[in-house]
Amino acid sequence: MEWVTWINTGVGIIGIVVGIIGWKSLSTATKIKNTIKADKAATVQQAQVINNGLDSYAVIRLTRETTKEELQKAIADLQPLVWEDLDDVSEKVNATNEQVKELTERVDKMPNIHVGKEPPEHLKDGDIWLSIE
Repeated sequence: MEWVTWINTGVGIIGIVVGIIGWKSLSTATKIKNTIKADKAATVQQAQVINNGLDSYAVIRLTRETTKEELQKAIADLQPLVWEDLDDVSEKVNATNEQVKELTERVDKMPNIHVGKEPPEHLKDGDIWLSIE
């Protein structure tokens, strides 16, 4: 049983050492002060959003490889719509509505499968009814 006592003592000593290292790291981390100053935190927030999921090297590389035209298009996409743009959007919405109507008609023509003991109330030509007894 003496070897169990030695193992227990060794684990205890290792725990104490790890605890001391953690305490020193925590005390050092709490001494770090935030030196970034921004009006209403706007600049800091934008930097955090851009850097989210990317390391600094990737952000720098991304900004260097982005062309001026791509940046102008991205800025234009972020700007609010003007009245001239609404006609284009309206045409796209109308085309989408027509596609939805056509798809709805095609789905309505497809046969439905009904399962139950009683015959369904809204059975149309081509529908399938499986009677369970």
